[in-house]
Amino acid sequence: MNIWTGIVDSWVAVLVQLGGLMFVCGLCWSGVLVILDTVAQGGDVFAPMLYRVVGMIAALTVMVGAPSLVNELQAALRTPLLP
Repeated sequence: MNIWTGIVDSWVAVLVQLGGLMFVCGLCWSGVLVILDTVAQGGDVFAPMLYRVVGMIAALTVMVGAPSLVNELQAALRTPLLP
């Protein structure tokens, strides 16, 4: 079971790093969209940007909480169902 735990932990670490990368790329892309919206429309683009950032922060929070969730699931799988 230790091999399985090590493999799962390494994959969770990779997924968390990918989530962080997607968060940074999403922030950059949102900045590009704000610039394009301002140039094209000349209107207020604060609300859409705020919604995007809040959504990305929520997704990043879920990704950062993934390792503890995986540890809880592993503990549940190791617990015998019948005494």
